[in-house]
Amino acid sequence: MAPLSPLGRALGWLSPPARGAMGLLWIIAACVPSVTRPLGLSITATLALIGLLLAGGSLKAVGLRLVGVLSFTVLTVLGLAVLPSQSGATLVALPLGLAAPAEGLFFVLDIAVRAALLIAVALALGRVFTAREFLLALNGLPIPTTPRCLLYLSGLSLSRVKADLFRLFRARRARGGVRGWSAVRSSMSILGVLIVRAGRSAERQAFALQARGFADRFPTLDDESPSLPELVVAAVLGGVPVWLATLA
Repeated sequence: MAPLSPLGRALGWLSPPARGAMGLLWIIAACVPSVTRPLGLSITATLALIGLLLAGGSLKAVGLRLVGVLSFTVLTVLGLAVLPSQSGATLVALPLGLAAPAEGLFFVLDIAVRAALLIAVALALGRVFTAREFLLALNGLPIPTTPRCLLYLSGLSLSRVKADLFRLFRARRARGGVRGWSAVRSSMSILGVLIVRAGRSAERQAFALQARGFADRFPTLDDESPSLPELVVAAVLGGVPVWLATLA
C-alpha cells in the first residue's frame, strides 16, 4: 500500500472500519451518476477530482488508466453507429456523418463515466489506508470472508505488480525503446510476462496459506469497533456524495 496522503492523515482519527464503510459509500457514489443527470455527474466528478488531488494522486495516473476505457468507448460507439439500428429508435448525430441509437449510446457512455470515476476513487482510497488498516477495514465490513481475503491479497499484490511493470518499462527504455506497432507488440509481451508472474505469485501465496492452516480469515490482534460518532461521520461523508450523485 502507498504511504498515507494528506487525506488519509485528515481521516486518521476515524477507525479503519469506519473509513472502510465510508470508502464503500464512495464506491457506490461513483456507480450512480449518469450522463442523463448532468448535475449529479458534474458534482460527483468534481468531488472525485478533489479527493484524488487531496490523496496525492496525479491526473497523469488517471489518464494512463483511462486509455483502455476510452478505447472501449470509441470502438463500441463506432459499432453502434455502423450496425443497423432498430426501426423507430431515436438516433443521435455523431461526427463524420454517423448516427447511433440514443439508448445504446447513453448506456455505453454511462459505463465509461462510471469506470473513470471508479478509477479516481480507487486511486484516492489506496492512500487512505496503510496495509494493516486496510485489513482492519475489510474485517469490519459485512462481506463474506472469501471476497474479503481476496480483496486484501489483491491490494497487497498491486504494489508488487506496479513495481514489476515499471521495472520492465525501464528496461525497455534502457535498450533504446521501440515505437509504432513495435511498441504495441512489446507492451503485449510485457503484459504476458506480468500475467505469468502474477499467476506464479498467486500460486505461491495459496500454497503458503494452505501450509499455515489458513481458514478464510486473516486474524488480527487489535480488531477495532467504530464508535457511534465515527459511524455518523462516516455515514455523512459517504452518504452525501451518494445523494449528490442522484441529482438530475
